[in-house]
Amino acid sequence: MSFAATLEIPAWVPEDPSLGAEAGVLRESVAEAAAPTRQHSESEIVSRLVGALQQAHASDGTQVSCNAFNKTLEFMMSLPAELPLPIVVVESGDEIGLDWDEDPERVVSLTIDNSDRIGFSALFGREPIYGRVDYIHGLPERLQLVLARLYPSARL
Repeated sequence: MSFAATLEIPAWVPEDPSLGAEAGVLRESVAEAAAPTRQHSESEIVSRLVGALQQAHASDGTQVSCNAFNKTLEFMMSLPAELPLPIVVVESGDEIGLDWDEDPERVVSLTIDNSDRIGFSALFGREPIYGRVDYIHGLPERLQLVLARLYPSARL
């Protein structure tokens, strides 16, 4: 048995004075990185979604199903604030599109409908990527990877 095993550990441990201001900044940075991701404001998301619904209804009378609307709203609420909100386009009564268009060779499009899947297509240079992912809630991992490729500086 070592002598350290017999020492009492104080209930209060004083702050280490050898740590400077840089250590405090580092602690704050680590805490911020570990904190939950901020979300976009509800009003901003609802405004964008309702604007697309109004435009579709005004142009050709399209009425979107409640299921597609609710699923799109839930999905958009799960997007981290570091990611810009997409352009919302009503594709049909059962489909809503979400588009991120950075330039002609950097585009991501999602299609949300009444199914339990989200369709996606992306173009990065001359490389097309497309498919469908299961959707329960939140941002699916495959879509995180695609969007992180479009926005590499965003924390997804």
